Amino acid sequence: MASFFTRLWDVVRPYKVRFFGGTILGMLAGLKDPMLVGSIWFIFAVVFPQKTSPSFSTDDIVNLPAFTEQLARHTNQVAAFVWTQLADSTRESITSFEQSGADQGPLKAALVTDLNRLLRSGPIYDPQRFASVSLSPEARSMLGDNQTGEQLAKLNRMMLEDAFPGELANNASDVQKSINKMARTWPGVAHWLSRSIDNLATQPTLMTALSVFAILPITMFLGGLINYGYIYYMTWVGVRAIGDLRAKIYHHLLHLPPAFLLKQSTGDLMARVSSDVSTLHNLISNSLVSIVRDPITLIVLIGSQVVFQPKLTLMSLIILPVSLVPVIIFTKKLKKSAVATQNANADVFRSMHEGLSGARVVKAYNLEPVALADFQERIKGYNSHYMRTTRASEIPGPLIEFFGALGVTGLLASIALTKGDTTAAGFLTFVISIQMSYTKLKYLVRLITQIIQARAASSRVFEILDTPSDLPEPTDPKPVKAAGAEIRFDNITFGYDEHELFRGFNLTVKPGQLVALVGQSGSGKTTLTNLLLRFYDPQEGALRIGGTDIREVTSSDLRAQISVVTQETILFNESIRRNIELGRPGASDAEIEEAARHAYADDFIRKTPHGYDTVIGEKGASLSGGQRQRLAIARAILKNAPILILDEATSALDTEAERAVQAALDELMQGRTTICIAHRLSTIQHADVIVVMESGRIVEMGNHRELLERGGLYQKLHQLQFRE
Repeated sequence: MASFFTRLWDVVRPYKVRFFGGTILGMLAGLKDPMLVGSIWFIFAVVFPQKTSPSFSTDDIVNLPAFTEQLARHTNQVAAFVWTQLADSTRESITSFEQSGADQGPLKAALVTDLNRLLRSGPIYDPQRFASVSLSPEARSMLGDNQTGEQLAKLNRMMLEDAFPGELANNASDVQKSINKMARTWPGVAHWLSRSIDNLATQPTLMTALSVFAILPITMFLGGLINYGYIYYMTWVGVRAIGDLRAKIYHHLLHLPPAFLLKQSTGDLMARVSSDVSTLHNLISNSLVSIVRDPITLIVLIGSQVVFQPKLTLMSLIILPVSLVPVIIFTKKLKKSAVATQNANADVFRSMHEGLSGARVVKAYNLEPVALADFQERIKGYNSHYMRTTRASEIPGPLIEFFGALGVTGLLASIALTKGDTTAAGFLTFVISIQMSYTKLKYLVRLITQIIQARAASSRVFEILDTPSDLPEPTDPKPVKAAGAEIRFDNITFGYDEHELFRGFNLTVKPGQLVALVGQSGSGKTTLTNLLLRFYDPQEGALRIGGTDIREVTSSDLRAQISVVTQETILFNESIRRNIELGRPGASDAEIEEAARHAYADDFIRKTPHGYDTVIGEKGASLSGGQRQRLAIARAILKNAPILILDEATSALDTEAERAVQAALDELMQGRTTICIAHRLSTIQHADVIVVMESGRIVEMGNHRELLERGGLYQKLHQLQFRE
């Protein structure tokens, strides 16, 4: 598992700043639900305040020894004042208690009687008397008004509680206790909040109620904003990191030898890059959202329940009824973005499929950078559409929560103003329905499943990246110049898997020669050209161009010296101009059209609907076989490489098309060293050397006339075709 997360970190590392930023936002987003619960608790406590009495009870004297000691010793002016207000019998009881430690019950009862009489005897506050006492914000707030009756008794008790905080129990409500704690950090806010709550209780107005209860929509708005930012950042990181991973896999596949690609199913490779990588995408963009946010939410929710309301932990399965706000305004945009995302995704895989299916041409013409650039451009378009979908999907959520919170705020304000028949128990049932602990637990269990699935999928993805190439590039490459250089197959031994095809094979192609390779299928003709293109390396021997072993030359430098025209013409779903330009990316329009004229393709190109800008469909589906071949020849002419490989370039054409293509080939072969694999012997009668092969061996070699006179295998092949 550790190695899996290490590889996953390598994927997102390029975007670590946004990743960590999203992680921090995720931690804050984890507090959104607890903040919501806290806001509802606050509003509930304000709307349905707990019933409190200013009078003391015996339970309110929590530390009798300390309390009596302060009174008897007059430790401060308040203690001295209270001592004077006690009955003589109470003072005597205190003295006896300190001396003998008698039963606390009678003394507590006497003290409670005297303290309650003191609460209602009049104001006890005096600035000098309470100079050393830190009064609570609520007490200071009430001192500003002339309190009478129960409010005066309440004020007097609060001041006594502040004077003896460890001896007398605090009778303040839970809300007021929270405000008192808030006053240590934000005294101004605590004072305003305390005054507002008092006004709401005594002189309620709509504005006062809304201002106090605005904590709910503010909390939801801030929480929704943080949550949106968190999801957006993690999705941003996920979509780009996975885009980079797909490009990295594609880049690796382009540079693996054809032997690997031939052994692999294209569908399997596409599945790895598509569905398997998408599983990782889901993990980064969605599951990591839960892995950061939900544990924090769960810990804070359960922790707060255990600390403040332990009994409510048993009620966490109550479902919160939520009012949903219609999102018609976003529906159209979301549908449009979703369709565009799917289309862009299809373009990504179409580009990849074309690159892989045309791997031979891509490699022969050094088109790896071009194919990769096209693929990355399509990924860029996909990323853009994907983020539009994300915005359209995520923005409604915070809006729903915010407007829903506004509605709840109005409801609470109405309850506070009208004092209707809504009971505390009924409202509590409504509020407690927002228990989220088990939901988060369910998400975390689901997250474990997603991690397991992503780990299994990643093993298939990273297996491709870990596949090494068996055609290593030279560490100290040498230059190669094929123009005017001979090509020599020097004592070559080569075979596929366990089947040996060549053993001690030797052949020299002199510069400027047209060498034709003929023989039955399986004799090794195409394999020789594959070795020349370094699609494979021989097990023994060497293949040299101008005396330089091609294994000492970079693949791109080698293939820049070679043009290829194959029987299976690979054209792309681009314009005719673009397909020819791939022979030499960046060529001018004039050079492209000149190459087309030399390939006898200009006439039919100009008859197409848009001329050189006509899109020809996948693999040139809108063109005939002869037209496709002439475009391939034009591409080879534009490349202008000194070595030319013709792999049965006319074998699949009819007689008329063959004449046009053969004329183009004659134009192409001028001044080049050409190796031609021929099925129709009529096309190579003018070859300088004809090499007749059988089972990986050269059985005859010479020109057309010499081989016919010799009466060997070539004559038999010729007679067979002539008879046909």
